[in-house]
Amino acid sequence: MASHIARTTAFILLLTGAAAADGLSSERPGEKEQSMQVLVADSLTKVFREPEEGEGSLVEGPVQIRAARHERESFQVVVLAGDEPLKGVEVSISGFTREDGSFSIPPARVRINPVGYVETQRPVYGVERVGWWPDPLLPPVPVEVEAGRRQPFWVTVHVPESAPPGHYRGVVRVSADHGAAEVPVELTVWGFALAPTPPLPSAIAIYSHPLARFYGEDDLPEKTLHSYWDMLFAHRLSSDDLGDAIPQGLGAVIDGRATGPFDYSDFDARLKYCFARGLTAFQAARLPGFQDEGPDLTVEEQERLVAYLSDLARHFEQRGWLERAFAFVWDEPRDRRAREVLTELQVIHRAQPGLRSRLDGPVTGPLVEMCADEVDIWGMHMRSIAEGGPEAEANVARWREKGNAIWMYVACDTQHPYPNIFIDYPLIDCRVLPWIYWHYDIECFLYWSANWFGEENMRGADPAEKWPQRPWVSGNFVEDWGGKKNVYNGDGQLIYPGPGGTALSSIRLEALRDGLEDYEYLWLLREGVRMLEAAEIEPELCAEAQSWLEQQSVVTSFREWCQSPDELRRTRDELGAMVERVHEAALH
Repeated sequence: MASHIARTTAFILLLTGAAAADGLSSERPGEKEQSMQVLVADSLTKVFREPEEGEGSLVEGPVQIRAARHERESFQVVVLAGDEPLKGVEVSISGFTREDGSFSIPPARVRINPVGYVETQRPVYGVERVGWWPDPLLPPVPVEVEAGRRQPFWVTVHVPESAPPGHYRGVVRVSADHGAAEVPVELTVWGFALAPTPPLPSAIAIYSHPLARFYGEDDLPEKTLHSYWDMLFAHRLSSDDLGDAIPQGLGAVIDGRATGPFDYSDFDARLKYCFARGLTAFQAARLPGFQDEGPDLTVEEQERLVAYLSDLARHFEQRGWLERAFAFVWDEPRDRRAREVLTELQVIHRAQPGLRSRLDGPVTGPLVEMCADEVDIWGMHMRSIAEGGPEAEANVARWREKGNAIWMYVACDTQHPYPNIFIDYPLIDCRVLPWIYWHYDIECFLYWSANWFGEENMRGADPAEKWPQRPWVSGNFVEDWGGKKNVYNGDGQLIYPGPGGTALSSIRLEALRDGLEDYEYLWLLREGVRMLEAAEIEPELCAEAQSWLEQQSVVTSFREWCQSPDELRRTRDELGAMVERVHEAALH
């Protein structure tokens, strides 16, 4: 245990760069100059290490936050060192007590993490700066803060489902070798709760091979995968890609090396683990093909796939899992490969008509017209629908009427004016994405990966010689397109590899979670209105709530969305108050 703590402490010191900081104030009697300041920031602010960057976004306490029951809500405590470095900087919290003393939220429900920094590379898209950006959330151990620098701490409160509504108070304490400070925190708990399973399903891959390569594990422990899956579940997300359903992999089925009987026991165990935590959809099989590259399956290969997928679908059907399964075909295919894509789709439905097929990328064009009758789930690229014009709108309307599922994703080429999840984009991009899904009635949040670490971060056999021993390469996704190197900072990577196979969050993942919780507020308001209408009560409140939903301006189109954190916070507070009124009326 002692050696693990020492390794984790060393990990933190390396990641904060002997630290980083900014911050309200504290000094001991008799000291002429402040040795430490402590300020606060909200969860939409990226706090840079140098005090001259983003000065206006930091304020003195108290912290004021609002949250529903079962919701997680975050803020930042920011420490600024004076002329001398600070050592042993630690942030703790008292917990929260309701004003009347009737209920307490213990400190164990609060997570506090130092924010780490990674250096970005010049990307292919426009950014305000290249250099050190805040992103990873580090393990909770004391850190050092260099003289004249800032160190933010990310504080997340998880409100118990049993917490009664009302006003709560707590105190954040900051201690260091040169002083101490306290920051009061005021928490308002709304009179409604978030559901255990979020109303917006999600499908984000956690790939095993980046984990195996980073940690140097030929046989990756299941506990490592559990840590990464759990990180998504804790952020209202889930992984659809749990690996191959059989140990040999689908390629062994196609080339005839795996002929059955097939052993699905390991995959079943993974499914049960994830179902218990809220998994809503999973990839039963991933058929080959990407853009222009992929096979023209022979008749013999097709028959092998049909036999395997038929057996797999029957296995899921017997356990009541088939309706949550899908088979994913050729990713982002080009029109010239339409025939081969159609073959893969037909293979799926020949095996089992009830096994859903998923096609990602195109929304218009010859391939779409050829394959439309065989697609059950359309994974739309945001730009494809936003720039597809009347043809795209007509196709989506037709697919909805037919009963197809409409999913959507952003990718590396989804750049401003569209929102994205890049390290060097504002946090409000992450926060506003689920509002776009609400605005366009998209049924599932799709994203290609949460742990694509990139070759530079994975190379080498010894994990002790990797990050944080050497700098994290933020340009983890690099493509050689158009004869030049195209860098995307943090694309497909929302989680960082922590010590001992543990997953570390990022401030981008935290902001995305907040956006998904916003989505649930919108959903709760709509469902509350429907309850009132069904009961034929409170018609004026119904009309007011419906008008609010129709007129909210956080998102008006794919390209036009709120870029003001203050405005988004005000809208969120209005939304929470409206949800509370509607649900109180529905319950009484």
